[in-house]
Amino acid sequence: MPTFPCTSLTLCEELTVAVYGGHLYVLQTESGKHVASTASNTSESKPPIRQVALSLKRRRLVTIDEQKSLKVWDVDRLDLLSSREIPKKANQLLITQDETILVADKFGDVFSYPMDAPEIPPPVPKPKNSLENRKSVASHSNPSLGTLIVGHTSSLLSMTLSRDERFLVTADRDEHIRVSHYPRGYNIERYCLGHTKYISAIHIHRHLPHLLISGGGDRALYFWDYLKGTLLHRLDVWEVVHGSTKVSSQRRKWKRIEVKRGEGWRARRKREREEKKRLKSQQSGQVEPANSDQGQQTQSPDRTYQDEVENEERDMIEDEEDHVGDSSERQEIGGGIIVSQARARLPSLEEVIAVSKIETLCFKSQYALLFSAFGSNGVFFVPCDANTGLPSQDSLFVHYFPAPILDIAVHTVKSHPREDPTEGPVSQIYVSIDTGFCAEEDAAGTPMSTRDPEMNNGATGVSREKTTSEITTDIRESGEAVIW
Repeated sequence: MPTFPCTSLTLCEELTVAVYGGHLYVLQTESGKHVASTASNTSESKPPIRQVALSLKRRRLVTIDEQKSLKVWDVDRLDLLSSREIPKKANQLLITQDETILVADKFGDVFSYPMDAPEIPPPVPKPKNSLENRKSVASHSNPSLGTLIVGHTSSLLSMTLSRDERFLVTADRDEHIRVSHYPRGYNIERYCLGHTKYISAIHIHRHLPHLLISGGGDRALYFWDYLKGTLLHRLDVWEVVHGSTKVSSQRRKWKRIEVKRGEGWRARRKREREEKKRLKSQQSGQVEPANSDQGQQTQSPDRTYQDEVENEERDMIEDEEDHVGDSSERQEIGGGIIVSQARARLPSLEEVIAVSKIETLCFKSQYALLFSAFGSNGVFFVPCDANTGLPSQDSLFVHYFPAPILDIAVHTVKSHPREDPTEGPVSQIYVSIDTGFCAEEDAAGTPMSTRDPEMNNGATGVSREKTTSEITTDIRESGEAVIW
């Protein structure tokens, strides 16, 4: 049985791929029957898998792990066909119709790779200070011969392709949605501007190809005509989503930053590294030698580094009102503000949400929008107009689970087995939840629910209390009763 929960679900008509930490499990979508897995060698430690994409055209499965390895597998037997290194950690992974792999990384770049890994020539030694050697450490260098498609100035959090694959839509941490031509990403078609916080999820409506839905740290979902850059509707989701949040991020700790007048950022970074090295050596019991320039010996502090950070945080809270609006020590230099002693402010205590995934639902002739949020135990439904795709009402409906949701996936079938096949297509929803999650009020640490060993069939399946077919039926029926 896997020790990790199911962190990712990837569906197609025939197969479902579930990710448990660093292992892959391939199941039949309709029956849930086990097809293949990579968990045969349990003694081997594998890095967690970040992104998964599936293509049935050549029966290929593409994964990217925490060690920045781009791997291509045979989906039927999970045989590793190739492995390549990518320059940065990936945030998003797509496969186009012509079997091209698109990877969006944390540095805001989108690279394309062929499905079949090319032969990379061995590195040729270069002079130490040569121009070629300096280019090799550039931000856009790629050890796997990837082609740069799009570049942002901040981290890319989500991307998607239009249905005809003419446009690549990307969203970043700086509230920007960019619509670029594909594969000539340097040709920008449009920007969709209006978000005030990061954008963590974007989705193009499955039946209305001009409609884009986006969500993130804002308290609303945004509906766009992305080819025109026009905002069509804004749906407030804060009240419902915030009430279902079970996991929240921890507050960061900050420390005081000493800034000398006229000191550049390079010298400041160097001094910070030296200070960190000194504190590390003191914690390990080593004493630094005397400084020959000053003739003095570094003294060990009376407090540990952790105590200093905690005390600095308390001091900043107590003195926060005294420093608000105080500009006596500020100097305007080249359009920026340099202070003799800068105190890093504590992050805002404003509560935020983050939309994790958005999908389109279809039930007979009716449509709805489905989305989830990070740390939430609810799946949210929004009924939409069949012609415009916009919400038909401003109220949300939610289906709660006993634990936080890790991933959702939607599979549309021609008709439900228990209904008339002429009624139209029906969307089936697959949900992965963290059944090992412990509530804060549970002092004994007892999990909210336990995994059913009979359901897994030897460490396969999705972490949940019910089987895939049962949980899909429950959600579909709840959605039908509440929304339609």
